[in-house]
Amino acid sequence: MAAGSDRALRNAGLLMAQRVLDVAGVTLFAAVVPRLLGPAGFGRFTLLTSVSMWFALLSGLGAVSMLTRPVPRMVAAADEDGLRRLATSMAVLRAVTGSCAAAGFFLVATLLLGEPDVVAAAFVAASVLCRSVGNLSFALLLGLNDAARWGLGDLARRWLVVALVPLGFVVAGLRGACLGLLGAEVAVLACALWWTRHYLRRNAVDLSRRHLSPFLRIGSLFAVGNLLLTLTQRSGETLVRFATNRYEEVGFFGAAFAVYLTVAHVMGQLVSSLAPHLVAQFELGRIDAIGEWLERVLKYLVAV
Repeated sequence: MAAGSDRALRNAGLLMAQRVLDVAGVTLFAAVVPRLLGPAGFGRFTLLTSVSMWFALLSGLGAVSMLTRPVPRMVAAADEDGLRRLATSMAVLRAVTGSCAAAGFFLVATLLLGEPDVVAAAFVAASVLCRSVGNLSFALLLGLNDAARWGLGDLARRWLVVALVPLGFVVAGLRGACLGLLGAEVAVLACALWWTRHYLRRNAVDLSRRHLSPFLRIGSLFAVGNLLLTLTQRSGETLVRFATNRYEEVGFFGAAFAVYLTVAHVMGQLVSSLAPHLVAQFELGRIDAIGEWLERVLKYLVAV
């Protein structure tokens, strides 16, 4: 019990340290990239990326909320085969839903939003697929009570975007910036697959309804909630675009809102990082210990 508690605290501490760097990264991005791309260019870029988040989350099926529940139970029961079967099957399913989400985003971006550069839209659509698959592997790491590496996904993505998007824009304009975004997602996906390679096996795929339906039932409920949350938090750029028909206004709004949104997500990630440990305590019947943890977390959150 002590070892698990120490690991949870260590992961939470590392996650908070990562979020400090994350806030620094998004602040640097907001200070540099809009000036480099220009108001109209950054407006087009931020509109594409904000709408892409809708589709990435929709394809996710609530992976974080779903995997932080059964995975700790499987770890506690030493069910390695079941864990591999779940992880591999969900990865294959995520590749399918991610492909559909990428296609849906491309159609919305080019037909509804009127993005004239179809190649740039295609690059962002491909990043939706990479993000969808990569986020599943990072959610698996969270379920394995490795919140520090779970948080590294967002941190690496942030700083790679800060580096690659300006570089891509200098080389090839908006199309290059979108290619830089895709490059960041590909690199993060490669790290995710490498870290979870032990749990991904070709012979462990089981897409039967009997196996997946309990997980998808729970995941779908969380996915709907996440989608509604994203629509309220990431619809500002789209509303500004249709209200003003000016990409400059979209860019101004997107740069300011990105900083706020990063800070606002910090506390939610702290709570999520503790979920696997609390699930493990519940499986062991340690209800009093869960109460103590919740009281401690609530105290810190109120103070913050």
